[in-house]
Amino acid sequence: MIRNERNTVGRLLRAAHSTHCDPALPPHWRSSVMAEVRRLDPRPAQASDLERLAPRFAVAATALCCLGLIAATLSLSALPAQVYGAYAAQTYAISPFLSM
Repeated sequence: MIRNERNTVGRLLRAAHSTHCDPALPPHWRSSVMAEVRRLDPRPAQASDLERLAPRFAVAATALCCLGLIAATLSLSALPAQVYGAYAAQTYAISPFLSM
């Protein structure tokens, strides 16, 4: 015997739904629930000092990062030439043509 499980579960849910009766809620229920939610809200009504200063900290950190990148670019721009010069001097110092 093959059972149709979907039809059985569907009939069970329809029967449970048809016998369910919604209790009538009092009119002040919504306002009391919303007042409770507002009371439980973790965010304060006014922003804390840290929250007010957070954008300023972000701007200051970005400015410092940009200044650091500019300084690194300017100071390290001559680095490849110095490295090539050091390698060339080292290579020239150990070349066999020096001993002649």
